[in-house]
Amino acid sequence: MQTNRRSIRNAPDNSYAILDHMRWEKSRRTRRKSKNQAIPSVHLNKDLHPAGFLVLRSLAFLILASLSFLYMLRCMFFFKLVEAEFWHFVGVNHLFAPWISWLLLLQSGPFVAPNTVSYLVLWWVYAVPIVALDVKIYGQWFSKGKRFLSTFANPTSQLSVIGNLVGAQAAVKIGWKEIAIFLFSPGMVHYLVLFATLFYQRLSDGDRLPAMFKMWPRH
Repeated sequence: MQTNRRSIRNAPDNSYAILDHMRWEKSRRTRRKSKNQAIPSVHLNKDLHPAGFLVLRSLAFLILASLSFLYMLRCMFFFKLVEAEFWHFVGVNHLFAPWISWLLLLQSGPFVAPNTVSYLVLWWVYAVPIVALDVKIYGQWFSKGKRFLSTFANPTSQLSVIGNLVGAQAAVKIGWKEIAIFLFSPGMVHYLVLFATLFYQRLSDGDRLPAMFKMWPRH
C-alpha cells in the first residue's frame, strides 16, 4: 500500500517531466527545420543534368590541354626562361600547378575509371613530376643552410603541399595506401614548417614578402 501511495504521489512529477521533454523535442525540431530552410542545401548531382557535367569536364580538359601544349612550346623555344623559372624560389612552386590540375581532372572525370591500366599509367605520369619537384625543394632546404627556408619561404610554397595531398587522394582511389601515406606525410610536415616560417616572417619583417615576389629573373 505504501508503494502504491508513493507512485501516486510521484505520478504528477513524472507527467510534468514527460511534458517538458516533449516541449523540448518540439522546440528542437522547429529550430532544426528553420535552420534548414534558412540555408538551403544545393546538390549539384541532383540539380545539374549529366550532360552539363560532361560539358564542364570537356571544357576543363580542353583548357588544360591547350595550356599544357603552350607551355611545351615554351620549353622548346624559350628553354632558358623555363630553366630560370625552375631555379627561382617563387617560380618553381608554380610548376606544381599543371600536375595538380591533371590529377584533379583525372579523379573527377568519368573518362578513366580507377583500378584500370590507363588510370595507373596517368597517375604515375602526373605524380612523378610532383615528387621530383619535392626532392628539388627539400634538397635546397637541407643543403643551403638553416637560413635558406626562413629567407626564401613564401606563400606559393604551399602549392607543393597541395600537390602531395592531391596525389595522395588519387593513390587512395587506386588502393595504394602506403604510397598515399608516403605523399601525405611530407606534405603535412611541409605545411606545418611553412606555417611557422611564414608566421615568423610576418612578425619579424612585414615588408619582406612583397619584395620577394618582385624578384623574378630577367634575361
